[in-house]
Amino acid sequence: MTANYDSQNLQGRSLSTQNLEIVATPLTPLNSLEAPSQNQSGHPKAFPLAMGKVGERLAISQLNGSEGTVRRLIGLGLLPGIELQIVSHQNSGLVVAIADNRIGLGVGMAQKILCITVV
Repeated sequence: MTANYDSQNLQGRSLSTQNLEIVATPLTPLNSLEAPSQNQSGHPKAFPLAMGKVGERLAISQLNGSEGTVRRLIGLGLLPGIELQIVSHQNSGLVVAIADNRIGLGVGMAQKILCITVV
């Protein structure tokens, strides 16, 4: 079971991890992920933060993972709708900037954060 928390869950509601919707999400091998582009309606396609490049500005669109993982990400200030920039990217993880704060994430955590490119 995984928790799914996206920006639609936040509209008109106060932030609470008690109302997380639990959904089953199949695991996808990294090599089958599609490159970021647009979906059929012309909106940007979300992709894992781990696929982003240094200097890229992104907006979080969805958090995936166990309820504990999603709570941890929310506790770090990584919420759907938040804009961030990738500062550093290594094989083991990456560092993102949100305003004046820097947050280090392992690749596994970064895979659970879906983002879209900010223009």
